[in-house]
Amino acid sequence: MNSVILEARSLTKEYKQTPALDHINLQIKKGKIYGFIGQNGAGKTTFLRLVTGLAFPTSGTLSLWGKSETVELQKQRKRIGSMIETPALFPAMTAYQNMEIQRIQRGIPDKTVIKRTLDMVGLNDRKKEGSKFFLRDAAAPWNCNGSFEYPGIFNFR
Repeated sequence: MNSVILEARSLTKEYKQTPALDHINLQIKKGKIYGFIGQNGAGKTTFLRLVTGLAFPTSGTLSLWGKSETVELQKQRKRIGSMIETPALFPAMTAYQNMEIQRIQRGIPDKTVIKRTLDMVGLNDRKKEGSKFFLRDAAAPWNCNGSFEYPGIFNFR
C-alpha cells in the first residue's frame, strides 16, 4: 500500500515565460496535514491549481496516490475536494445551478442527488432563487471543519 498521497518532482509552471512555480519537490503522506504559507505570488495557488487539474505544469511530474499518467491522474483528481480563491457558491446562480456545477465537477452521474440535497437542507422550494437570497437563511449541513454531514449524498472518496 502506497502511503504517499501526492508527489511533485521538479514541478514547474510558467506563464508567458515567467515562472509561477519553480521546480517544486514535495511529498505528502497519508494522514499528514500540510499548509502552504507564503507571500502573494509565491506559487501557493498555482500549485493547488496544478494538483486539481485547473492548470497544467510546464515541466516536472505530479502523481496522486501513485498515479501520474494523464488518464489515471484525472481519475485520482476526482477524489479531491477543493475551493481555490473562489466561493463555494456563485451568488448570481440559483441553488439548483450551483449544485449542478458541483455535481459535474465531481463526476456524479446521478442528477437526482440535487433534488435530494435541496430537500434535505430545506431549499427545494427556493431552488430558482439566486443563492445570494438564501445564503444567510439556509441551515446548511456543514461542519466547522468544512466537511459535509451527509456523506451518502456527496462521497468524495
